[in-house]
Amino acid sequence: MTDQLEILLRNTRLAKQFLKFAVVGTIGAVVDFGLLAILKELVHLNLYVANTFSFTAAVLNNYTLNTFWTFGDQENRRPAQQLAQFFLVSIVGLGINQALLYVFHDIVGLWYMLAKAIATVVVLGWNFTANRLWTFRGA
Repeated sequence: MTDQLEILLRNTRLAKQFLKFAVVGTIGAVVDFGLLAILKELVHLNLYVANTFSFTAAVLNNYTLNTFWTFGDQENRRPAQQLAQFFLVSIVGLGINQALLYVFHDIVGLWYMLAKAIATVVVLGWNFTANRLWTFRGA
């Protein structure tokens, strides 16, 4: 196989993975934002407690879908390790999400859902890169 063809195939595969990752992320965002609204508005939880629960639910959803669909073409011989890595990446993502939510909501004064949307877009980049290079490397 020529180098150019190999690069094209690798980039096409990466683009498809990113698209799948974005679809999974969209589903996860619906889970995250929906649960956040319910926990904050109906259950009256503190914003950051509600965000922790909603983010965690979305992470579990995203792990399952990414494992079987986005990166499902790999042979997974280490599911426990992979789950732990995904969880660690997600914990960092939660930290980034909480910090940005605080900055944009508490300091800047944006509506919490808009602040959450900004934080989510930033965390998408972190999550895809870290999970592709570490959790699902070789996929």
